[in-house]
Amino acid sequence: MRMDDRLRRRIRLGRRTGFTLIEVMLAVAILATIVVLTWGTVSSSFRFRRAALDKFDRYRNVQQALDRMNREISMAFVTNVGQIATSDSREIQYQTAFIGRNDELTFTSLAHVRTRADEVASEQCEISYRLERQRGLDGDMHQNLVRREDAPIDNDPEEGGVLYTLMHDVEDITFEYWDGTREMGGDAWTRTWDAIGDHEGRLPDRVRITIEVKHPLNDRRTLEFTTQTRVAITEPLIILPPDLVEEINEAVAEDCMNGRDDDLDGNTDCNDDECVDSPMCEDFLADQDFMIG
Repeated sequence: MRMDDRLRRRIRLGRRTGFTLIEVMLAVAILATIVVLTWGTVSSSFRFRRAALDKFDRYRNVQQALDRMNREISMAFVTNVGQIATSDSREIQYQTAFIGRNDELTFTSLAHVRTRADEVASEQCEISYRLERQRGLDGDMHQNLVRREDAPIDNDPEEGGVLYTLMHDVEDITFEYWDGTREMGGDAWTRTWDAIGDHEGRLPDRVRITIEVKHPLNDRRTLEFTTQTRVAITEPLIILPPDLVEEINEAVAEDCMNGRDDDLDGNTDCNDDECVDSPMCEDFLADQDFMIG
Protein backbone atom coordinates (compact mmCIF):
# COMPACT_ATOMS: atom_id res chain seq x y z
CA MET A 1 0.00 0.00 0.00
CA ARG A 2 1.34 3.31 -1.02
CA MET A 3 1.95 6.18 1.39
CA ASP A 4 -0.87 8.27 -0.05
CA ASP A 5 -3.38 5.50 0.44
CA ARG A 6 -2.41 5.02 4.07
CA LEU A 7 -2.73 8.76 4.74
CA ARG A 8 -6.16 8.94 3.15
CA ARG A 9 -7.28 5.95 5.22
CA ARG A 10 -6.16 7.57 8.51
CA ILE A 11 -8.03 10.74 7.60
CA ARG A 12 -11.20 8.77 6.96
CA LEU A 13 -10.88 6.89 10.29
CA GLY A 14 -10.31 10.19 12.16
CA ARG A 15 -13.47 11.62 10.73
CA ARG A 16 -15.43 8.56 11.85
CA THR A 17 -14.23 8.80 15.54
CA GLY A 18 -14.97 12.54 16.07
CA PHE A 19 -18.09 14.19 17.68
CA THR A 20 -20.74 16.03 15.87
CA LEU A 21 -21.99 19.44 17.03
CA ILE A 22 -25.25 17.91 18.28
CA GLU A 23 -23.36 15.39 20.40
CA VAL A 24 -21.22 18.12 21.93
CA MET A 25 -24.28 20.28 22.73
CA LEU A 26 -26.06 17.28 24.25
CA ALA A 27 -23.06 16.50 26.46
CA VAL A 28 -22.84 20.13 27.62
CA ALA A 29 -26.56 20.14 28.45
CA ILE A 30 -26.23 16.96 30.49
CA LEU A 31 -23.21 18.36 32.32
CA ALA A 32 -25.05 21.63 33.04
CA THR A 33 -28.03 19.71 34.42
CA ILE A 34 -25.80 17.70 36.75
CA VAL A 35 -24.06 20.88 37.96
CA VAL A 36 -27.39 22.61 38.61
CA LEU A 37 -28.77 19.64 40.56
CA THR A 38 -25.56 19.32 42.58
CA TRP A 39 -25.44 23.04 43.34
CA GLY A 40 -29.10 23.01 44.43
CA THR A 41 -28.42 20.19 46.86
CA VAL A 42 -25.31 21.89 48.27
CA SER A 43 -27.09 25.25 48.52
CA SER A 44 -30.02 23.64 50.35
CA SER A 45 -27.61 21.98 52.77
CA PHE A 46 -25.93 25.31 53.57
CA ARG A 47 -29.32 27.02 53.92
CA PHE A 48 -30.65 24.43 56.36
CA ARG A 49 -27.37 24.47 58.26
CA ARG A 50 -27.59 28.24 58.66
CA ALA A 51 -31.24 27.99 59.73
CA ALA A 52 -30.37 25.31 62.29
CA LEU A 53 -27.58 27.47 63.71
CA ASP A 54 -29.93 30.47 63.88
CA LYS A 55 -32.49 28.36 65.71
CA PHE A 56 -29.84 27.12 68.14
CA ASP A 57 -28.65 30.70 68.77
CA ARG A 58 -32.24 31.78 69.37
CA TYR A 59 -32.80 28.99 71.89
CA ARG A 60 -29.54 29.85 73.65
CA ASN A 61 -30.36 33.57 73.84
CA VAL A 62 -33.80 32.86 75.25
CA GLN A 63 -32.38 30.43 77.81
CA GLN A 64 -29.72 32.90 78.94
CA ALA A 65 -32.29 35.70 79.29
CA LEU A 66 -34.72 33.52 81.24
CA ASP A 67 -31.97 32.18 83.49
CA ARG A 68 -30.90 35.69 84.43
CA MET A 69 -34.45 36.86 85.01
CA ASN A 70 -35.17 33.80 87.15
CA ARG A 71 -32.10 34.41 89.31
CA GLU A 72 -32.82 38.11 89.86
CA ILE A 73 -36.57 37.72 90.48
CA SER A 74 -35.95 34.91 92.98
CA MET A 75 -33.87 37.40 95.03
CA ALA A 76 -36.52 40.14 95.07
CA PHE A 77 -37.39 41.76 98.40
CA VAL A 78 -39.18 44.72 99.97
CA THR A 79 -38.77 46.35 103.36
CA ASN A 80 -40.74 48.63 105.62
CA VAL A 81 -38.31 51.40 104.72
CA GLY A 82 -39.95 53.87 102.36
CA GLN A 83 -42.70 54.71 104.79
CA ILE A 84 -40.28 56.42 107.15
CA ALA A 85 -37.53 58.98 106.75
CA THR A 86 -34.08 57.56 106.01
CA SER A 87 -31.87 60.64 106.35
CA ASP A 88 -31.01 63.16 109.03
CA SER A 89 -33.05 65.75 107.12
CA ARG A 90 -36.16 63.56 107.54
CA GLU A 91 -36.33 62.70 103.84
CA ILE A 92 -37.14 59.37 102.21
CA GLN A 93 -34.04 58.40 100.23
CA TYR A 94 -34.48 54.61 100.16
CA GLN A 95 -37.63 52.91 98.90
CA THR A 96 -38.18 49.30 97.85
CA ALA A 97 -40.96 48.02 95.60
CA PHE A 98 -42.36 45.12 93.58
CA ILE A 99 -44.55 46.55 90.81
CA GLY A 100 -45.67 43.85 88.42
CA ARG A 101 -47.72 44.46 85.30
CA ASN A 102 -48.70 42.14 82.48
CA ASP A 103 -45.90 43.36 80.19
CA GLU A 104 -43.44 44.99 82.61
CA LEU A 105 -41.87 44.21 85.97
CA THR A 106 -40.02 46.53 88.35
CA PHE A 107 -38.64 45.32 91.67
CA THR A 108 -35.83 45.69 94.17
CA SER A 109 -33.46 42.74 94.43
CA LEU A 110 -30.36 41.42 96.15
CA ALA A 111 -28.89 40.42 92.78
CA HIS A 112 -26.51 43.29 92.03
CA VAL A 113 -23.01 42.16 91.03
CA ARG A 114 -20.22 44.66 91.51
CA THR A 115 -18.06 44.83 88.39
CA ARG A 116 -15.58 47.39 89.77
CA ALA A 117 -13.53 47.00 92.91
CA ASP A 118 -14.16 50.61 93.95
CA GLU A 119 -17.89 50.60 93.19
CA VAL A 120 -19.89 52.21 96.00
CA ALA A 121 -22.79 49.76 96.03
CA SER A 122 -24.01 46.68 97.84
CA GLU A 123 -25.93 43.72 96.44
CA GLN A 124 -29.17 45.76 96.59
CA CYS A 125 -30.46 47.25 93.35
CA GLU A 126 -33.54 48.25 91.33
CA ILE A 127 -34.34 46.16 88.23
CA SER A 128 -36.92 46.55 85.47
CA TYR A 129 -37.83 44.35 82.49
CA ARG A 130 -39.90 45.58 79.55
CA LEU A 131 -40.14 45.63 75.76
CA GLU A 132 -38.85 48.66 73.91
CA ARG A 133 -38.45 49.53 70.23
CA GLN A 134 -34.83 50.32 69.31
CA ARG A 135 -33.00 50.99 66.06
CA GLY A 136 -30.64 48.19 65.11
CA LEU A 137 -27.37 48.15 63.19
CA ASP A 138 -29.33 47.55 59.98
CA GLY A 139 -31.15 50.86 60.43
CA ASP A 140 -34.54 49.23 61.08
CA MET A 141 -36.59 49.40 64.25
CA HIS A 142 -36.67 46.25 66.36
CA GLN A 143 -38.65 45.33 69.46
CA ASN A 144 -36.17 44.20 72.11
CA LEU A 145 -36.33 43.01 75.69
CA VAL A 146 -34.46 45.58 77.78
CA ARG A 147 -33.22 45.49 81.35
CA ARG A 148 -32.78 48.53 83.60
CA GLU A 149 -30.64 48.40 86.73
CA ASP A 150 -30.01 51.13 89.28
CA ALA A 151 -27.66 50.63 92.23
CA PRO A 152 -27.79 51.61 95.00
CA ILE A 153 -31.53 51.83 95.69
CA ASP A 154 -32.89 55.39 95.77
CA ASN A 155 -36.26 56.99 96.49
CA ASP A 156 -37.78 56.09 93.08
CA PRO A 157 -37.55 52.39 92.15
CA GLU A 158 -38.98 52.96 88.64
CA GLU A 159 -36.53 55.60 87.43
CA GLY A 160 -32.79 56.04 86.89
CA GLY A 161 -30.05 53.53 86.30
CA VAL A 162 -28.58 52.02 83.14
CA LEU A 163 -30.68 50.54 80.33
CA TYR A 164 -29.33 47.88 77.97
CA THR A 165 -30.68 45.19 75.65
CA LEU A 166 -31.16 41.77 77.18
CA MET A 167 -32.58 40.08 74.05
CA HIS A 168 -33.20 41.16 70.45
CA ASP A 169 -36.33 40.75 68.31
CA VAL A 170 -38.91 39.74 70.91
CA GLU A 171 -42.51 39.55 69.73
CA ASP A 172 -44.13 39.60 73.18
CA ILE A 173 -43.48 39.06 76.88
CA THR A 174 -45.99 38.26 79.62
CA PHE A 175 -45.57 38.29 83.40
CA GLU A 176 -48.01 36.50 85.71
CA TYR A 177 -47.99 36.38 89.52
CA TRP A 178 -49.11 33.56 91.82
CA ASP A 179 -51.32 34.65 94.70
CA GLY A 180 -51.35 31.83 97.25
CA THR A 181 -54.38 33.29 99.05
CA ARG A 182 -56.51 32.59 95.94
CA GLU A 183 -55.22 29.07 95.33
CA MET A 184 -58.37 27.34 96.54
CA GLY A 185 -60.47 29.30 94.06
CA GLY A 186 -58.52 27.94 91.11
CA ASP A 187 -57.60 31.40 89.80
CA ALA A 188 -54.34 32.08 91.62
CA TRP A 189 -52.49 33.58 88.62
CA THR A 190 -52.91 37.36 88.40
CA ARG A 191 -51.68 39.86 85.81
CA THR A 192 -50.70 42.65 88.21
CA TRP A 193 -48.98 42.84 91.59
CA ASP A 194 -48.20 45.91 93.69
CA ALA A 195 -46.53 44.67 96.87
CA ILE A 196 -46.60 47.97 98.74
CA GLY A 197 -49.91 49.33 97.48
CA ASP A 198 -52.13 46.23 97.40
CA HIS A 199 -50.48 43.37 99.31
CA GLU A 200 -49.07 44.99 102.50
CA GLY A 201 -45.51 44.34 101.39
CA ARG A 202 -46.03 40.68 100.48
CA LEU A 203 -44.48 39.36 97.26
CA PRO A 204 -45.99 36.68 95.00
CA ASP A 205 -44.96 33.11 95.70
CA ARG A 206 -44.05 32.57 92.04
CA VAL A 207 -43.66 34.57 88.85
CA ARG A 208 -44.39 33.04 85.44
CA ILE A 209 -42.60 34.48 82.42
CA THR A 210 -43.64 33.81 78.82
CA ILE A 211 -41.49 35.04 75.93
CA GLU A 212 -42.58 34.86 72.29
CA VAL A 213 -40.00 35.20 69.50
CA LYS A 214 -40.00 34.78 65.72
CA HIS A 215 -39.48 31.32 64.27
CA PRO A 216 -36.04 31.18 62.57
CA LEU A 217 -37.35 28.98 59.72
CA ASN A 218 -40.79 30.51 59.16
CA ASP A 219 -41.51 34.23 59.44
CA ARG A 220 -45.22 33.55 59.83
CA ARG A 221 -44.73 31.45 62.95
CA THR A 222 -43.43 32.19 66.46
CA LEU A 223 -41.78 30.23 69.23
CA GLU A 224 -43.06 30.49 72.82
CA PHE A 225 -40.97 29.83 75.93
CA THR A 226 -42.37 29.71 79.47
CA THR A 227 -40.68 29.39 82.85
CA GLN A 228 -41.56 29.92 86.50
CA THR A 229 -39.38 31.25 89.30
CA ARG A 230 -40.03 31.02 93.02
CA VAL A 231 -39.50 34.13 95.14
CA ALA A 232 -37.37 33.27 98.17
CA ILE A 233 -38.43 36.15 100.46
CA THR A 234 -42.18 36.73 100.14
CA GLU A 235 -42.71 38.67 103.39
CA PRO A 236 -41.39 42.22 103.90
CA LEU A 237 -38.12 42.62 105.74
CA ILE A 238 -38.24 44.79 108.84
CA ILE A 239 -35.50 47.40 109.11
CA LEU A 240 -35.70 49.50 112.24
CA PRO A 241 -34.61 53.14 112.25
CA PRO A 242 -31.72 53.96 114.61
CA ASP A 243 -33.85 56.05 116.99
CA LEU A 244 -36.33 53.19 117.45
CA VAL A 245 -33.54 50.66 118.00
CA GLU A 246 -32.08 52.91 120.68
CA GLU A 247 -35.48 53.24 122.34
CA ILE A 248 -35.99 49.47 122.32
CA ASN A 249 -32.52 48.84 123.72
CA GLU A 250 -33.16 51.29 126.55
CA ALA A 251 -36.43 49.55 127.38
CA VAL A 252 -34.79 46.13 127.25
CA ALA A 253 -31.96 47.35 129.48
CA GLU A 254 -34.50 48.59 132.00
CA ASP A 255 -36.26 45.19 131.94
CA CYS A 256 -32.91 43.50 132.41
CA MET A 257 -32.25 45.55 135.50
CA ASN A 258 -35.70 44.58 136.82
CA GLY A 259 -35.16 40.90 135.98
CA ARG A 260 -38.10 40.67 133.56
CA ASP A 261 -38.55 37.98 130.92
CA ASP A 262 -40.63 39.50 128.10
CA ASP A 263 -40.25 36.70 125.57
CA LEU A 264 -40.79 33.84 128.06
CA ASP A 265 -37.61 31.98 127.18
CA GLY A 266 -36.62 31.44 130.79
CA ASN A 267 -33.96 34.18 130.78
CA THR A 268 -34.02 37.87 131.37
CA ASP A 269 -33.80 40.04 128.25
CA CYS A 270 -30.20 40.96 128.98
CA ASN A 271 -29.27 37.39 127.98
CA ASP A 272 -31.26 37.38 124.73
CA ASP A 273 -29.51 37.69 121.37
CA GLU A 274 -32.44 39.22 119.50
CA CYS A 275 -34.51 41.81 121.28
CA VAL A 276 -36.83 42.05 118.29
CA ASP A 277 -38.26 38.64 119.20
CA SER A 278 -39.81 40.00 122.36
CA PRO A 279 -43.46 41.11 122.62
CA MET A 280 -42.18 44.52 123.69
CA CYS A 281 -40.48 44.97 120.32
CA GLU A 282 -43.70 44.00 118.55
CA ASP A 283 -45.56 46.59 120.58
CA PHE A 284 -43.10 49.25 119.47
CA LEU A 285 -43.54 48.21 115.84
CA ALA A 286 -47.32 48.23 116.13
CA ASP A 287 -47.22 51.73 117.60
CA GLN A 288 -45.13 52.90 114.65
CA ASP A 289 -47.50 51.24 112.12
CA PHE A 290 -44.72 49.20 110.52
CA MET A 291 -45.20 46.13 108.40
CA ILE A 292 -44.45 43.01 110.40
CA GLY A 293 -43.28 40.02 108.38
